[in-house]
Amino acid sequence: MKHPAKRTVDLAEKVKFEAPAFITRAWTEKQDDGEAVRKLEMLASGIKVDAYDDRMSENAVKEMSVGMIGKDFLPEHCAEWDEVLGTIIDGRVDDQTQYFAVAELHPVSPEAVQKADTLFVLVQAGRTVGVSIAGWIKRVMF
Repeated sequence: MKHPAKRTVDLAEKVKFEAPAFITRAWTEKQDDGEAVRKLEMLASGIKVDAYDDRMSENAVKEMSVGMIGKDFLPEHCAEWDEVLGTIIDGRVDDQTQYFAVAELHPVSPEAVQKADTLFVLVQAGRTVGVSIAGWIKRVMF
């Protein structure tokens, strides 16, 4: 069976997307000044069909892995400025084109400190914890 050619369409307006991300690992790392920094790694995206029956292109995943660096790590999409848990500091795309983001925890309020502490302990104990990521779609292929 022959498949039709793929079409690419640039959207007139960007469309927001939201997707689950699963935290896969938590660890503590000492900095040069001796201070311990808590870090989390999460599976943020990939080219497989997701829970919303969507799939990102390989190029979009690679662009996301660079574009997310420096962004706030929030507990959910509609979080306020005082709910920031940390910052996305790094990312990698594996050989299956899955994007893993690395966040450094540095919560900004007492409530965020409590959430970050709980999250870190749960992940270190082996619990699968989901957070969410969001972005804007500018181009679709079908």
